[in-house]
Amino acid sequence: MKFASKNNFGFSLIELLFVVSILSFIGSISLPSVQNLINKYKKDSYINELVSFLELAKRETRRYGMSCKILINEEMNLDDKSKEAFEVSCSGNNDYTKKVYLMVPKLDVNLIQKVSGEINITPRGQIFRSDDNNSDSTFTVVFVSLKGDYSRDQIYPSCIVINQPSGVISSGKYEISSQSFELDIKNEYSNILDESRCQTN
Repeated sequence: MKFASKNNFGFSLIELLFVVSILSFIGSISLPSVQNLINKYKKDSYINELVSFLELAKRETRRYGMSCKILINEEMNLDDKSKEAFEVSCSGNNDYTKKVYLMVPKLDVNLIQKVSGEINITPRGQIFRSDDNNSDSTFTVVFVSLKGDYSRDQIYPSCIVINQPSGVISSGKYEISSQSFELDIKNEYSNILDESRCQTN
């Protein structure tokens, strides 16, 4: 009896294979959900950093009485490394420009960004687009999505709307239209962005 009881410890090969197959099945089901959560976190984190950066730029221009021009960084399209999404050029002391530039968020390698126009900030903290030729164009839109085809993106693209000239910034989700975006280019200006499609919080 003692000899028989010693051989009853442990699992058989069939039991181990059964447990491994169940765990693999559960993992294959949960992996897409986990990936979607990670992607949502990346986009939300970038959007929050971008809003904080724009608010800082507005405060610094008022504080030091300078004007700033914020342009997208087109050089980052040359490789897939995370880099600052914008370039900053401010009038006045270079130290102030450097302070604003240090707050520019980095665009993750899995994210793409479209901006409706360059952003200019006056010494009073007002925001306007240099390409505004009519009074109806009163918004700047920033569109952020996963790299690739947005139709396969289960997480809706994020967006920011900047009211001009007040500089009020709102974030939300972008409602995709029949117009398609060229998502092979990581960071660029786009003339098809529509502020009415950014459903703000």
